[in-house]
Amino acid sequence: MSQIRIVCLANSYKEGGRCVAGIKVDESGNPEKPIKWIRPVCATTEGEIPTQLVQNLCPLDIIQFEKTADAPKVFQTENILFDEKSLQINGKFKQDKLNELCNQRQFLLFGNKTKAVEQEEAKKLNHSLTMLYTEHFKVYEHQYEDKVRPQIRLRFSFDIYSYDFPITDPVFLSNYQQNKQLLSGVEKIYLTLSLGRLHEGRHYKLVACILY
Repeated sequence: MSQIRIVCLANSYKEGGRCVAGIKVDESGNPEKPIKWIRPVCATTEGEIPTQLVQNLCPLDIIQFEKTADAPKVFQTENILFDEKSLQINGKFKQDKLNELCNQRQFLLFGNKTKAVEQEEAKKLNHSLTMLYTEHFKVYEHQYEDKVRPQIRLRFSFDIYSYDFPITDPVFLSNYQQNKQLLSGVEKIYLTLSLGRLHEGRHYKLVACILY
């Protein structure tokens, strides 16, 4: 086993539990170069982590744990199995250093400009996580006919394209429900984006974390 330390950049909703992910940092809390994403997973149906194990983890927490094995799954090259008993918080990453974690040079998000990636196209990808910032964004609600509650989504621009993804960040969603104007006056937001599990032949793109 080896000890891994990451800055938590996602603790999002996932069927059956949570999806935790972050960027690897050194003992001083500085991001390692080149940037390396890590997604700790459990030996569960979709690799989800039980909610009770990570519900107290906050964005920007520096967390450490013992890696037990690599566990890549198609394009989810970031997945590793870990010793659940070893998980602990070990500091906080400074928000004013978030620019260092962003990939502003990427052209298309997960290979295309749409809201999802076809199953066969996804197999050609070598990553399922990324982080960027944008100054052009809007949170809105969309009511689907087969859903009781509206889905909270984010429209944003990056490079020359516009995107529209659902938000799966529990902290942001809770804050938004309490104050739907919470981004009023905010000039820039940081987004952790994730490519989700297979659903009806497609992998949908998700906003796993919003920082501002």
